[in-house]
Amino acid sequence: MNPYTIFNVEGYRMNREIRQYHLSLNPNYKIIGFETAKDCLNSAYQRLGIATIDFSFPDIQRNSLYQKIRKTNPLVPVVASGFEK
Repeated sequence: MNPYTIFNVEGYRMNREIRQYHLSLNPNYKIIGFETAKDCLNSAYQRLGIATIDFSFPDIQRNSLYQKIRKTNPLVPVVASGFEK
């Protein structure tokens, strides 16, 4: 069985690493972390199961990232995390 791929898009390294650690405890999950929205979008062609995205990024607004992920993969669930500033 192929692992379930989760994109973890989080600008703060510590938050990204904590989420990746906890998600990686499930051996059926393949977690791919991204610091920027641009990095995530460059990998959006990969088979994706779910995406978790932070509220803000220096390179793109969260709504734009959400819309671009949905355009590439319309059936992929996208979970927003963090606090709006």
